[in-house]
Amino acid sequence: MELILRKHHAITLVVALWWILLMLSSSHAQSNEEANALVNWKASFDQQNQSFLSSWTTNGTNTSSSPCAWMGITCDASNYSVFQISLPNMGLRGTLQSFNFSSFPNLQFIHLQQNLFYGTIPPHIGQLSRITWIDLSFNKFNDTIPTTIGNLSNTLSHLHLNNNNNNLYGPIPSEITQLNSLTELWLGGNVFYAQIPRDIGALSNLHVLNIDTSYLSGTIPTSIGNLTSLIYLNLRGNKLHGQIPKQIGQLVNLNLLWLLYNNLSGSIPEEIGMMKQLTQLDFSKNYLSGNIPPTIGNMSKLYYIYLYENQISGSIPWELGKLHGLLVIQLFSNNLSGSIPYSICNLTTRLSDLRIEDNQLSGSIPSCIGDLSVLSRLSMQLNKLSGPIPDSIGNLSQLIRLIMSLNSFSRCIPNSIGRLNNLQTLDLSRNTLSGPIPASIGNLSNLAGLSISRNEIVGAIPTSMKNLSRLQFLDLSSNRLTKIPEELGLLRTRIAYLNLAKNHFSGSIPPQLGQLLNLLQLNLSQNSFNSIPSSLGNLTSLQDLDLSRNSLSGEIPLKLGAFPGLQKLNISHNNLSGPIPSNFDTMSSLNSIDISYNQLEGPLPNSPTFRNASMERLRNNKELAYTMKVDEKCDVFSFGVLVLEIVFGKHPGDLMISFPASSSSSVATEVSATNNVLLRDVLDQRIHYPSSSIGSDEDVILMAKIGFSCVKTNPRSRPTMEQVCKQFLRSKSPLLHQFDNITLADLNQIEY
Repeated sequence: MELILRKHHAITLVVALWWILLMLSSSHAQSNEEANALVNWKASFDQQNQSFLSSWTTNGTNTSSSPCAWMGITCDASNYSVFQISLPNMGLRGTLQSFNFSSFPNLQFIHLQQNLFYGTIPPHIGQLSRITWIDLSFNKFNDTIPTTIGNLSNTLSHLHLNNNNNNLYGPIPSEITQLNSLTELWLGGNVFYAQIPRDIGALSNLHVLNIDTSYLSGTIPTSIGNLTSLIYLNLRGNKLHGQIPKQIGQLVNLNLLWLLYNNLSGSIPEEIGMMKQLTQLDFSKNYLSGNIPPTIGNMSKLYYIYLYENQISGSIPWELGKLHGLLVIQLFSNNLSGSIPYSICNLTTRLSDLRIEDNQLSGSIPSCIGDLSVLSRLSMQLNKLSGPIPDSIGNLSQLIRLIMSLNSFSRCIPNSIGRLNNLQTLDLSRNTLSGPIPASIGNLSNLAGLSISRNEIVGAIPTSMKNLSRLQFLDLSSNRLTKIPEELGLLRTRIAYLNLAKNHFSGSIPPQLGQLLNLLQLNLSQNSFNSIPSSLGNLTSLQDLDLSRNSLSGEIPLKLGAFPGLQKLNISHNNLSGPIPSNFDTMSSLNSIDISYNQLEGPLPNSPTFRNASMERLRNNKELAYTMKVDEKCDVFSFGVLVLEIVFGKHPGDLMISFPASSSSSVATEVSATNNVLLRDVLDQRIHYPSSSIGSDEDVILMAKIGFSCVKTNPRSRPTMEQVCKQFLRSKSPLLHQFDNITLADLNQIEY
């Protein structure tokens, strides 16, 4: 009996050893097949990338022929078969055409994201019967998604084909809805030009659905409401239209919902209030209309709400005040009306960003606004808000941006505004604020931009503004300010834009402004300044200088021509006299000049800007010429202007200002070169030109031709008065064209 048992154990042991050897042989054979498949695939890569995978070889003494020890390869410990290929972000460039999918029966994970793979995704990918995770994102694959992807319905849980350099195109195969095990589907950043599959709701286990910026069209299918396990839904940046389906409210586990940058219309469904797990809601940049549903107050976990740039109307629902976790509210650029609800002041602990600008909101700012203690940005410009700025606004100690322009706020700027120590941008422009600028504004040591333009502010600019050492932009234009303090010159380190236009300043332009060495733009126009200090010549960084419409007299300072980067100069409508400084010739960056309505005389600088300047920008000065030589042709210029004013009913410069300037030597050519304007279209319509009178057409044409010849830019090209008289007395040439067809270009044929 004992002998029989020993024989039985021996036979069992032999069988077991045979199975082990068989399995080892099978595993070895499988391992060799996988190794050869990987080596062959590597051989198809671009040559310069092969060095990244130096361990992938079946030859040599220092490397293993088993792929399990190769870079990026992981094997199953039980059978030594490859179950993961992970080569992310290695700069690999090649295709999948040489990848033998059938050689990897146990492959579960393939991670090739962030490489340079290109070409098509082979249909053989459907042979990966055990695959659970495919990530081919951030490559350059093109063509369509193979329909064989539907063969992976029992195992595939993660499919990442997003951001393939916008090369995958549609349609999205309906077979993708057969992937019953799928939990994540990433298809964004492609060019499908297709619709969302109608049966997308069949993916009942889906947690993530991302098909953003992929040129999707059509409507959002109602079946999307069946994705009740969904946590993340991103369809932004497509061309989806129609309404947001009410079934979207069934996504009760959703955390993030992004439908921004589409063409969605209609109302926001009330059912969104059922999504109580939602933390981010973004419907911005669509065509949504109707009211914000009050059910939004049920979304107790909401952190971010973006509804900007739609056509939403009605009032801001007071229910927003129930969402105590809100961090950001952006409702700007809609048609919201009514007042700002007091309930918004309940959001005291977390709200950091409130943007309600560009609406139709009215009424006053709730005094409790100061309770929003962590608010960092408050934008409410371009509304119909009125009343005073509440003192409590000074409690917003974390505020970085405060924009309140283009409203009807009145009364004084509160002193409490000086407590906003973190403020970087303050814009109170285009209101009806009155009183002085509070001295406390000098406490805003972090301020980079300040605009209080177009109000009714009076008094002096406070000397405390010298403390705004980080100020780069200052606009106090269009007020009733009367004094610029010398201390303003202490803002020399950063300020680049200074606009003090249209105030009640008088006397000399403060020489201390010449200390603002980083100024790029300086506008002092429409005041009553009477002299230009030479210190302005120190502003060598200046690009735009406007001193127009003051009472400036005397000569233009020589230093004013020493701006190497000046592009625009306007000194029109003053009483400046004498010659234009000769160093204006060297201002090579100058491309716009206006010296009209002064008493300037002498030669114009020999630069393209002056040569190409329209008469409108040179008019109403003493005689200006392009050389020092003054001859008998100078006075004929004024005669030409008079003639053209009779013919056209306006100064020729006013006529020309509607046409782009050219480098032509004559006004007539400059105008006609634009678009061959018909003479009849610019004649003074108040004067009746009797077409029945013999020679009347010729008289009009002659006057226009002579007028244009007299105002040619180069005095040498103008006729003398003697030549003008002879031309009027000479027999008129017969018309070569019908009067109605004569253009301004035809008037430039007269020669002297």
